[in-house]
Parts: sequence; C-alpha cells; structure tokens
Amino acid sequence: MIHRLYSAYNLPADHDVCHLFEHLVIRRFLRMVEKSFVIITGVREILHHIFA
Repeated sequence: MIHRLYSAYNLPADHDVCHLFEHLVIRRFLRMVEKSFVIITGVREILHHIFA
C-alpha cells in the first residue's frame, strides 16, 4: 500500500523514507481517531445530562 502511495505522489522509494512516511500517515490517522473519540464522548455526555 505504501509503495502505491509513493508512486501516486512521486516520492523517492528509499526504504527509510518509506518507513518515515508510513509512520507519519499512521500518526495522523490515530490523531484523527482520537479527536473523533473525544467528540463522540462529549456528545454522549451532553445527551446523558439532557435525558437523565
């Protein structure tokens, strides 16, 4: 998958750079998941207080 991303973005196929790019993509994804979880938890708390 990462190799295809490199081809799409025309990035150098150096092995170390590939791992760095992969790490950055994973970190960004995890940060997005974490933000979504915080939003969902906040909405849940608000709904709990409204309907409790």
